[in-house]
Amino acid sequence: MEKEVNYGKRSYIEGFLSRLKQIFGFSFRNKSEINREKELNAICLINSLILVWLNLR
Repeated sequence: MEKEVNYGKRSYIEGFLSRLKQIFGFSFRNKSEINREKELNAICLINSLILVWLNLR
């Protein structure tokens, strides 16, 4: 059972990263781990705002 749960999580994460790549042409521009985290947070925020905007239409 545990493997199925982990596979679902992995599939979800891979789908999320695939979406980022399709929408933003995503690749990290920063080399440091801290700046990569900030960059990913900014992209996630933009993605969330786009989803809210689409739901308001």
